[in-house]
Amino acid sequence: MLVCGQLTGLRSVRSAKKGNRRSRVRQCDRDKSASCNSSHRKMRQLHHFATCCATLLHMVLRPVSHMAAFWLFGIGVATARDLSLSLPMAETVQLSPTDLVMTGLAVALAIAVGGIFLSAHKSRQLAAGRQADLKRLAVMQSELETVQSVLNADPDAVFLWAGAAPVQLFGGSAIIEAGDNARHRAADSPDLFQKFCKTLQADSADKLIAAVDKLRADGQRFTVPVVSRDMRTLACVGKFTGQGAALWVSDVTEAFEEVSALRRTVDEIRAQRDWAVAILDIAPVPIWRRDAQGKLVWVNNHYVEAVEAKDAATVVNSGEELVEAADVAAAEKQGNRLTVPAVLNGQRRTLEIVERPLSEGSCGFAVDVTELAEARKEADRQLTAQRATLNVINAPLAIFGNDKHLVFCNRAFAEFWGLSEEWLAGNPHHGELLEEMREKRRLPEQADFPAWKKQQLEIYETLIESQEELWHLPDERTLMVVSQTRPRGGIIVIYEDLTTILALERSYKALSRVQRESLNNLREGVAVFGVDGRLGLFNPAFLQIWNLREDQLADEPHIDLVSGLCGPHCAEQNIWELLKNRVTGSDEDRSRFEIQTECANGIGLDCSVVPLPDGGTMLTFTDISDTVRIERALRERNDALETADRLKSEFITHISYQ
Repeated sequence: MLVCGQLTGLRSVRSAKKGNRRSRVRQCDRDKSASCNSSHRKMRQLHHFATCCATLLHMVLRPVSHMAAFWLFGIGVATARDLSLSLPMAETVQLSPTDLVMTGLAVALAIAVGGIFLSAHKSRQLAAGRQADLKRLAVMQSELETVQSVLNADPDAVFLWAGAAPVQLFGGSAIIEAGDNARHRAADSPDLFQKFCKTLQADSADKLIAAVDKLRADGQRFTVPVVSRDMRTLACVGKFTGQGAALWVSDVTEAFEEVSALRRTVDEIRAQRDWAVAILDIAPVPIWRRDAQGKLVWVNNHYVEAVEAKDAATVVNSGEELVEAADVAAAEKQGNRLTVPAVLNGQRRTLEIVERPLSEGSCGFAVDVTELAEARKEADRQLTAQRATLNVINAPLAIFGNDKHLVFCNRAFAEFWGLSEEWLAGNPHHGELLEEMREKRRLPEQADFPAWKKQQLEIYETLIESQEELWHLPDERTLMVVSQTRPRGGIIVIYEDLTTILALERSYKALSRVQRESLNNLREGVAVFGVDGRLGLFNPAFLQIWNLREDQLADEPHIDLVSGLCGPHCAEQNIWELLKNRVTGSDEDRSRFEIQTECANGIGLDCSVVPLPDGGTMLTFTDISDTVRIERALRERNDALETADRLKSEFITHISYQ
């Protein structure tokens, strides 16, 4: 291109010079036509010589470059013409024709040599260009082979219809069931697409074939999911490329399953959300949600009813609040809870509002605690009354909270332990209280007081049911310490002075032993029945009289069982029925009752029923067998004497009569 440009420019310059020279020649012809004829003949000869030289150079340079030869040929001819035209000027400057010829030959020779070098340089450039083109071609061929190998190794398949050429298949090792052998046998067989369609279910194959036909005919792009016979899900994407119609087939079974699972999850979440919204809508408390700017975005049905609005949309659009801002500012806040008065459905109520932040905005609900507030007030009144009652009782009592500090103690507690009411009003710790009581020598003596104190304080964590413990104080008093848990946490400790009770119990036990020994040494049989009709006491004489064993009466049997055991040993069967009626109270007469009977073994008994002050009944059985025998002997002797006296009287009467 550079040479052609230079040649064009040179020709234009030469054409311009040629026009000027021709005008001068015409002028010279008019002025010197006669004198220049011989010179013209010589110049024509030189022109012929120059033309011959240029032709010779063209033949020499032809193998190197056709363009360079033609170019030099043109330059040589133009130079010869220029020399022939410049003859008049040469004559003007007194140049000989030989000088002009030599000058033309020198110029032609210089141009020829420059052309040779230029042609050689151009040949080298062309050779280098061809080498670069070959290298680029090799790189492109390698890249093409790489792309084809990558496409063939790709598990996805690509079908390509390039004009009238058969369909081409790239890749698809994991999709096309024909496998690599089929591609090697017929890589561009038109049956490959049909074979692939046969691996699909019938409806999927028909749908894909129709879409491919539209793509090849009208260039209509498509995306069609199909299902293979082995229940794989394939994504088919068809589009028109620069090479023709192309179909990409990808196995999206796993992705489809994941998408299906995600859809199911989304459906479940949506169902759960709808279920939660439905539950919140029927909740018996007002519930709401706000955005990041604090504006209401959702309220439930109870909220709508509480503010007496038409529907939830009206409440959200108007931003109607459940409670007034002034009430909220004046309310008492406890953590996230806020207790405020409000008017619900035209009634004055007390609400406990809980509102907590979310990732975007906040949500809250309000609970009507009117009844709870009233119950708390009532509980406070009851607590005040209970404390007043506890201050009246004589038993020392102390209540400790969860933190093991004293919450309340009655006056008897301060008096019993000799502690200052001012010090107790400071709510000391339970451990401090034990230390103070130890200093006043009001606690049981302990070899290891710290361990004992630790054990006393462990009941806050271990106590489940009430616990009783005896304390023997250094002043010889005995206390029953009862520890009991509180519903609100902590414990209640009651100190009961058992000194008097223990003394009475000792006296009672001693008296009982005396009574027992007295009963055991009586000859009369004694049986004591309680108010419930059960046998409480009996002595050995009672067992001996009625021929009973001690184990038969060991479980405090009822009078019915005792009557059944003793009745068969009595000569008169109705005696024990009379006694049972006296014991059980069937007979309204609770006076003393006595009766005599005789046992089956001939023992005479004097039975007495003695009512006791506690509602019980004592039965005594006295063996009067000796008295009965003496009385019988006396009666028999008396009867004998009376008979003898009567006989004597009759005998005297009879003698007197005679």
